[in-house]
Amino acid sequence: MTDPSDGLKSFQQELRRGTIKVQRATSDSELFVHSDSPLGVLRYTYVRLKNKTVTALVMFAMEPPIRKKPCFAVGYAVPKAYRNQGRAKDVIKAGIADMQAGLKRNGYPEFYLIAIVGADNPSSMRVAKQVISGKPKAIREHISGQPAFRYSCLTK
Repeated sequence: MTDPSDGLKSFQQELRRGTIKVQRATSDSELFVHSDSPLGVLRYTYVRLKNKTVTALVMFAMEPPIRKKPCFAVGYAVPKAYRNQGRAKDVIKAGIADMQAGLKRNGYPEFYLIAIVGADNPSSMRVAKQVISGKPKAIREHISGQPAFRYSCLTK
């Protein structure tokens, strides 16, 4: 199972080195976005920053469409010093709003979101339940084989 905390650490390092650039999101002047395509997969990474320190991160990686609508896998992380402050929910909601605006401008008023959260991560499960779907499906994550929950929704 991919751990978004690893992505947060890597993003933070590259941001400090200056090897990646972020721009202000169009829908929220305190939200920053970086888009890239690692391994040919489109990804949008949204962050909240305190100077050059990432205080919350959410990544949306393109998945195969569902019912001819775009679909994105969601991963999120918050550094330990900033946890339990509602930052994960905030950055996810802000990222979704920015993506909704951009996709709507390009003819896609709806898109799917999917988050796979390890069963051993109650904090992330709570966030996914509140922001993505209150009805998760119990699964075994296909790479690790570990118990997990699949949260999904259609944004409108």
